[in-house]
Amino acid sequence: MLERIEALMMGLKEVSDNIAHDLKTPLTRLRNRAEEALAKSSNEAEYRAALERTIEESDGLIRTFNALLMIARPNPGRRAATWTISTPPRSRMAFRNCTSRSRRTLA
Repeated sequence: MLERIEALMMGLKEVSDNIAHDLKTPLTRLRNRAEEALAKSSNEAEYRAALERTIEESDGLIRTFNALLMIARPNPGRRAATWTISTPPRSRMAFRNCTSRSRRTLA
């Protein structure tokens, strides 16, 4: 059992490392392009070209984040608001008793 947990933890670390790399690289490129445009661009056409590259890189980052969000969903295509949590009858009864006592105390 411990070996299985260790393997899962190593897999999680590897995935996290890959995600961090996949996000850091385009963010670094984005920043470097903006910095270069500020330092070297001398006319409107150069600024425009730098902005267009920045938008393209931003779109790539947005696609990456959207993919991560889709992966993180427990059941893609199903909205979180439709999830149901099943509680045992004894838990529901205990909750009702607790809330009815609170109402009496507050009244």
